[in-house]
Amino acid sequence: MAVRAKGRDLAKIRGWYSTLCQMAGQDQPVERLESPPINEVVCGFVFDALKDLDPVLVGAYWSTRREEFPSKQIGPPIADAAMPLFGDTLVIRTLLIGKAQAFLLQIQSDRFYLNWRRLDGEYPRFSDHDGQSTGILSKALAEFERFQNFCESYLGKKPTPARVELAKVDCLVEGTHWRDLGDLAKMLPVVKPLIGLAQKSDPQLALHFAEDRPSGRLVVSLASAKRSVKNGVERSINLETRLSAAVTTNSRDDFARLNLELNRVFASLIPREERNARFGKSQ
Repeated sequence: MAVRAKGRDLAKIRGWYSTLCQMAGQDQPVERLESPPINEVVCGFVFDALKDLDPVLVGAYWSTRREEFPSKQIGPPIADAAMPLFGDTLVIRTLLIGKAQAFLLQIQSDRFYLNWRRLDGEYPRFSDHDGQSTGILSKALAEFERFQNFCESYLGKKPTPARVELAKVDCLVEGTHWRDLGDLAKMLPVVKPLIGLAQKSDPQLALHFAEDRPSGRLVVSLASAKRSVKNGVERSINLETRLSAAVTTNSRDDFARLNLELNRVFASLIPREERNARFGKSQ
């Protein structure tokens, strides 16, 4: 059942937008969590389109990485606006999928992404840690450097990123992170006005926030989801935060700044005491 507001019920949600704006702008210190609910991380590099980077050449690149990424898929292009045509060739997106399927690469003529997806393994963390473990950021930078070197060898030109993008998807699962709608509202106060409108126990929730900031474009999306599991149907709330910004002088530093900002947004949406109780604060 989708939640719909009518008449005086609008008063209950009048402030939710301004509340989200305030939360997304708060400068909250972020502690390290023992079991963060992170489900996916995406690091992206956007550059001027390489017209000669066609599917045949991407296939040649795959042949150099096939041992680590043995599977492939073809998908529609990702675009900020209408995707141009180069001659008669439509731009496509190629996905190279890792052996364990947790990591994948997305390649098209004007961008390169590395995705990490939670399957059965633990979160490898965004940054390097413990003096020996390689984080997602270092893996993304290394993969893009490999791709740059390949393009230089075959095209005589390295793709130079003009913009970097970072996205995180947190999956807040019923029974694991929250018990019922009242407990969900306690964990995620921004949804409390909408939950107050619900007349059943399974409303569909969806919120979307976007803002152009001096630091880049921030997008926050929140939506309820269901999936079939062994013992029935699992309900969850998917919280996606995304930030893109122009490259300065060092991509690693740029990604680190985006990561810090997205962590602050997450911390602003879920109060500290709720984070520590549900996800565990690392000692």
